[in-house]
Amino acid sequence: MIKVIDLWKKFGDLEVLTGVNIEVMEGETFVIIGQSGTGKSVFLKLLIGLLKPDRGKIYIQGRDITELSERELSKLRIEFGMVFQYAALFDSLNVFENVAFGLTEHTDLDEEHITQRVKECLKLVGLDGIEDKMPAELSGGMKKRVAIARAIALNPKIILYDEPTAGLDPVVASSINKLIKELKEKTQATSVVVTHDMKSAYEVGDRIGMLYQGKLIEVGNPDQIRNTQNPVVRQFINGEFEGPITVS
Repeated sequence: MIKVIDLWKKFGDLEVLTGVNIEVMEGETFVIIGQSGTGKSVFLKLLIGLLKPDRGKIYIQGRDITELSERELSKLRIEFGMVFQYAALFDSLNVFENVAFGLTEHTDLDEEHITQRVKECLKLVGLDGIEDKMPAELSGGMKKRVAIARAIALNPKIILYDEPTAGLDPVVASSINKLIKELKEKTQATSVVVTHDMKSAYEVGDRIGMLYQGKLIEVGNPDQIRNTQNPVVRQFINGEFEGPITVS
């Protein structure tokens, strides 16, 4: 579904990605872990075409998106669902309008079918009957669920999650992890999740890769990552102060 070859990206003199290689299989949930500021969110923006790489190739279903025009990228983005960090709901729109936003902007569905789809998506995330509420009336976990409902409204083939448990308490975070796993089974979508929350990574990931100094330094299933002998990965997943990763 996704193939990335020798991906490089820098901002000024700051090199963020320095040769990332990755393949994500159809229907797989691939989790990228790493410290804050290591380029995880930049990687997602490159996948969806919001940023252009300095070098390298990004293939989505066999198409090299680095060669696409902005108009072609806009069409491609409809096949993606994006769950932003801290939900990023439109404060001036109610829940219904937030979830319906993509349907209104990118489809010719009539009001009846949009309403039906919005209700379906809210039911999938466990939020029946809150269509009229405003984002300010929602808890952090509810906002995240609404954001996920909005992301799946267009039946995307690929869902990108940017720190899906950020800012949530452990109990609510576990419920979001459970929801991500349930949606994988129900939608069959391919997912890429970036996080520094190891509990979340282990719970939702089919495979996990660690981004460090611009590269994916290790990739494996959750058990392989738990039992890694790589000192950088071990320090990160165990949250240890001592080790090759320095704290600035």
